[in-house]
Amino acid sequence: MRKKTQTSQARRGKAKGGTRALKARSDSPLRRKALQREATAGYSRAEVATLPLKGYTLPAVDLKRGSSGTGVRQLQTALVKLGHMTQAQMNTGPGTFGAQTEASLKKFQKAHGVDAIGVYGPKTRAAFKALGATLGGTGTPPAPAGLRKKVVAEGQWGVTNKAQIHYAQIRPIDGIRLRHKLPLNIDCSGFVTLCYKWAGAADPNGNRYNGSGYTGTLEAHMRHIPLSQVQPGDLCLWKGHHVSLVIQGGADPLLISHGTESGPYAIRLSAQKKSFPGATLLWLTSLGAKAGLKSTRMALSPEDKQRGDPPAEDGLSEEDTVTLEGLEGEEEGALLTMARAASQPLKGYKLPAVDLKRGSSGTGVRQLQTALVKLGHMTQAQMDTGPGTFGAQTEASLKKFQKAHGVDAMGVYGPKTRAAFKALGATISS
Repeated sequence: MRKKTQTSQARRGKAKGGTRALKARSDSPLRRKALQREATAGYSRAEVATLPLKGYTLPAVDLKRGSSGTGVRQLQTALVKLGHMTQAQMNTGPGTFGAQTEASLKKFQKAHGVDAIGVYGPKTRAAFKALGATLGGTGTPPAPAGLRKKVVAEGQWGVTNKAQIHYAQIRPIDGIRLRHKLPLNIDCSGFVTLCYKWAGAADPNGNRYNGSGYTGTLEAHMRHIPLSQVQPGDLCLWKGHHVSLVIQGGADPLLISHGTESGPYAIRLSAQKKSFPGATLLWLTSLGAKAGLKSTRMALSPEDKQRGDPPAEDGLSEEDTVTLEGLEGEEEGALLTMARAASQPLKGYKLPAVDLKRGSSGTGVRQLQTALVKLGHMTQAQMDTGPGTFGAQTEASLKKFQKAHGVDAMGVYGPKTRAAFKALGATISS
């Protein structure tokens, strides 16, 4: 009997020791990190402290390098929200799954305990779902009205700045890497491509914004739709001749056309028809459309990659074009609002009137950082590492802004940099 009691006590002691050892292992940094990875990857939702993607929709289909469309854009936006991709990186190819998206997805996978192979598959979707994301269907819902408005606003920006926009068949497309570049030398297909690029839409040529594209690639890649389905942001293409941006639908759509040196200008379809007698008229869309003829990817020859489109509307008179003042109240107000939003993204935002540089701190630095976030030169996550402190990240982000706006990229917030911010609508105050 005594021997049995000793055995029981030994077992109890061993059990206690085992419990202590298990607790010690659970409390170790490595074990805590493993548990955190499991929770974030979807193995234990109860352990997920926050849901940064709550309410955000991601596609339920697999995506990999070479994929394109709304689903890829949704994935890229989620990676930006989580700090694995910057807005500037996304803007180099929105809606296109290229090397940058693959690298950013690998960062996410590595951080969340998923094999870092750069493919958006079931395990990766589970990790996103654990962060609050909702998985949708095909990942190709209709484009939000906001995206169409942005495309139209970029076109109207062209009309506003036509004095500094010249007609030239240049490839790579001028301005493809610098939003609102002026002066700008561009042809009709290059102009509509920039409107899509600067608005954050996928390349309507299907070329991942590599700088090539002309009316032929637009016709081949975009969906063909009837006039009854045309919306602002779609394209009007005269086969083999010219392409314009639709800014208003209806029986006689209003277009923005850059068909000659005097463009870009607004023109009605009925007036534009005079320049293309007998030509085939096509209506094209790629902004979330599901209806219409299926698009294809056009293989480009070396000659195609350098091809542009010659001037096509030299015979137009001033009476053929339309001014905003010629539109009726509501239409005029809507287009003016969009134009101003595109050209002055910082309208009403205050920035300091004093010089700032690395080592500065305070409210002025915070205002500068917020402006850089608004313009996509800095992520919110980067700002959150040192809000109000002018460190290496703020300096690097300011250099990006300066380079994009023709200011010497010294990383110092001085008079020329303030002038560049002021041109975007910012108010400079002490």
